[in-house]
Amino acid sequence: MARFWALVLALLTVGACAPGAYYQGRQLLASGAYEEATAAFQRELSGNPLSAAAWREAGVARYHLGRHAAADSALAEAARLGPDERTRLYQGLVREALGDQGAALGFFRQVLASRPDRETRRLAHLRFETLVRQRAERLAQDALAAERDGRFTGPPDNTIAVVAFDGADLPAELAPLARGLAEFLALDLGKIASLRVVERLQIEQLIRELALANSDLADPDTRLRTGRLLGSRRVVTGSLQAPGNGRLEAYSALADVVAAESRDLDGVTGDESGFFRLEKDLVFDIIDDLGITITAAERDAIQKVPTESFTAVLAYSRGLLFHEQGRYAEAAAEFQKAHQADGGFQEAGVMAEMTGDVALATATGAAPGPGTGTSADEQSARLLTALQGESGIMPTFLGTDAGGPPDTAPPRTGAVTGVRIIVGGDFR
Repeated sequence: MARFWALVLALLTVGACAPGAYYQGRQLLASGAYEEATAAFQRELSGNPLSAAAWREAGVARYHLGRHAAADSALAEAARLGPDERTRLYQGLVREALGDQGAALGFFRQVLASRPDRETRRLAHLRFETLVRQRAERLAQDALAAERDGRFTGPPDNTIAVVAFDGADLPAELAPLARGLAEFLALDLGKIASLRVVERLQIEQLIRELALANSDLADPDTRLRTGRLLGSRRVVTGSLQAPGNGRLEAYSALADVVAAESRDLDGVTGDESGFFRLEKDLVFDIIDDLGITITAAERDAIQKVPTESFTAVLAYSRGLLFHEQGRYAEAAAEFQKAHQADGGFQEAGVMAEMTGDVALATATGAAPGPGTGTSADEQSARLLTALQGESGIMPTFLGTDAGGPPDTAPPRTGAVTGVRIIVGGDFR
């Protein structure tokens, strides 16, 4: 009944104000009258076939009708004529619906890099996080199936995975540091163009599938098997200990799947306050052991220290553990603490915003962690409702061809740190 009266109101508004076909379509789209909206956008396009906005909204309406192939074509034309965040968002949603997860992830990345409005950003973060976790789960299951069938193939020579460091011997309050150490090692190794670092979520999912404890990776055979299943030639692991008096000791091991060998590297030591000096010593030891030559620019990038605040490092590490468990609200709170401890800690700011978006998007249900895809889909539907117009949101860019004013705001670029993107923006 509510939808009926919303449609009546939309039609009355259309009749009273007699706006152009494009705006009629927008009002009908906002009321959920997708068939009528599609017809309105077609009328607009019959007289104005170069309207990127009309092509975009026609694609949006067709998406909501489940006509995904037609939506894909309309959105592709909109992107050709004048791409914007809303177009890319729905291109991602359509490609996801068509089963093309790789293309969907690419579109969601583009959305997040362009500083969209809040609801668009939250939905893009939620779908991105959900798809990455689903892909990681699929890769882990495929790898285990290949192992059972004896279909192992040699991994590319330049692949490397940094799996969790063992922090079992650390005091409880310092235990998260082992997780943080592995994360920053992976980020630093990822700055080397000649290496391809395995994604963190893929590693986490495989560890869950194998039901491995961090201490299990002390076994050389387990390291080699983990590398084979990850499709990584080399695996870095190790342990972090705190002997007392504010000191830290890190020990690492490097497994080579092709050579079927695993060897321990020299340990490094440092103070808690110099956590990143210890991490840098460790990463350069790994680079030396790999026998690769890095450029001066790569060395400079690796030597950059994200923060000198041990409080920030510890909070960030706690956030990583919560994020790994799908506890997004708690993760966001820890990342925010890290950023408050050091406002220049960019990684913390990036993760605070990303996990905060996902936490808010899933506030009425479980986060999109393992086994919670349905809830993520429900929360996505709620955000889509807001985006289709019921919340009064209209896109900043309508384009002069749609009868609205052009977007005059200066372009803004998201700050990219490692493999993560921080975004923001506004809607009119």
